[in-house]
Amino acid sequence: MASYRNTMRFMWKDSYKALRIFLAVLLLVDIGLLVFQVNWPHLVDNHSNNFYSSNYGAIGIFTLVSGLLTATVTFPLMLSLGSTRKNYIAGALSYGVLSSAGLALFQTLVAHGGTAILEGLGKLSESAPTPFLTLWYTQFTIYLLIFLLFTLLGTIFYRYGTVPGLITIAGFLFILFFTANAPGGTDYTDKDISSWGFLLAAHYLLALCVLVAALLWLIIRKAAVRTY
Repeated sequence: MASYRNTMRFMWKDSYKALRIFLAVLLLVDIGLLVFQVNWPHLVDNHSNNFYSSNYGAIGIFTLVSGLLTATVTFPLMLSLGSTRKNYIAGALSYGVLSSAGLALFQTLVAHGGTAILEGLGKLSESAPTPFLTLWYTQFTIYLLIFLLFTLLGTIFYRYGTVPGLITIAGFLFILFFTANAPGGTDYTDKDISSWGFLLAAHYLLALCVLVAALLWLIIRKAAVRTY
């Protein structure tokens, strides 16, 4: 248990500064967009209740980079410092869950806080965002899946080399293409997120996270520790 706590402490110290800077920059951008939405709405090419939509992509990119670094940098570093593979995978999964939950909470607070400000100023022209818990839960499952998928990708590159890694990327792109071209694949709005069908999809994403985590453990438990 003490070793697990040390692992978690190391991972949080390793990522805390980057996470803090990222959220600070994102919050400043959101405040700027809110000011523009209130004073110069014609300059903001977005709906008044969706000025925060750029956060989704930014958080997604931050999460995937975190996953890649967790696999390719944190893994060999932690094992070279005496951590076990079991503690590493437990720490990585715990970090993924906690960071995804925190990022989803940040995004949900921005969405509802910004909407409340716009509504108070009489600038809200469309419906309010998705209910708080629904928006948080769907974002949490998406960010966690992104983190785990790219941790898996980094692990495949680390253990098996370039060609298997590129094949995995091709598989990711195929799945993304298939999803985007499915009926209604990427045409979701905040209103859609509150529907039962999309909530059910979030449950499936959570189940997929469990499968990816299991696959990650199967690969990492026999991966040799090496440096570049």
